[in-house]
Amino acid sequence: MLGKLPEQIASIIVFGLGSGYQLEKLLNNHCVEKLFVCEPNPDFFYASLYAIDWQKIFDKVQADESYLYLNIGDDG
Repeated sequence: MLGKLPEQIASIIVFGLGSGYQLEKLLNNHCVEKLFVCEPNPDFFYASLYAIDWQKIFDKVQADESYLYLNIGDDG
């Protein structure tokens, strides 16, 4: 049986953002109160700036009165 995330998520850590497509899908389908994004490779985060619409993510976080924590270039 496959697990399913609830619609409302209190907090989640995304370690290894990569291109960010999974982050975009997560936020399109769920309301995350506290989102921690840890990407140890700054080049991968830089690539995500061109792959996904970060402005849309920032706008959703603000509209939902949620929190977004970015940890880039460190192992957390």
